[in-house]
Amino acid sequence: MRYIKIVCISIIALGWLASSAAADMVSFPGLAKAGKSIELRAELLKPPGKGPFPAVVLLSGCAGIQPFIKQWAAKFVDWGYLTLIVDSFGPRGVKSVCGDPFLVSFATRADDAYAARKYLAGSPLVKPDRIFLIGWSHGGKSVLTALLDSPDQKPGPPFRAAVAFYPYCNEPLDAVNAPLLILIGELDDWCPASYCVAMQPKKKTANEVIVKVYPGAYHRFDADMPPMTNQGHHLEYNPEAASDAAVQVRGFFGKYVQQERSNE
Repeated sequence: MRYIKIVCISIIALGWLASSAAADMVSFPGLAKAGKSIELRAELLKPPGKGPFPAVVLLSGCAGIQPFIKQWAAKFVDWGYLTLIVDSFGPRGVKSVCGDPFLVSFATRADDAYAARKYLAGSPLVKPDRIFLIGWSHGGKSVLTALLDSPDQKPGPPFRAAVAFYPYCNEPLDAVNAPLLILIGELDDWCPASYCVAMQPKKKTANEVIVKVYPGAYHRFDADMPPMTNQGHHLEYNPEAASDAAVQVRGFFGKYVQQERSNE
């Protein structure tokens, strides 16, 4: 399979601010690999109040942090989550990986997600057992990579749960290290929904895996933008699917927030 078929369109701490600003730029160390380290950047949004809050790490698609990703972040803030939008591309001198998905690899972005989790877990504003992960397309595939790391490769504790929007599913999902929800369009011709359905566990697993396919929906169905073609693939907003996806995401993460509260 050509590499181009794998890519999907999609993306020391500066201190924790107590005010409820629109977004604060923060930085934190990435995971050192082969003796190399990198300082990552992210946009931090905090709900009103003193916390501690549940938190969400966001991984954009291959085109970087688009407006609809920031709209999702605003939703999470409204729902009471501290939100961190990770920029995996800028610190590496990259603007987009849509033409080459391995320019910043899925494994690299999975490492960035764990570095972000470590950063959040070190803040008094965050409940360390309630840190979630969400990603879109290239970021969605990076979510799957983060959840499928073998035990000896995991760079830190797993996320409480994760959501992947229209990821490229090319590995069995039986051994994910956290509960997983996949949301994908039936007509997605970049990251086929049938692949995710085929990779869904056939028997009960330690962590639930849910795949929801939206009839009539294309790639990037949750982004309220004009239809377009990217790398020869169709992208189109679907308001009904987008609206339901917000309900699904809020309910899925909320279930595990409540579960942790009941265990206190």
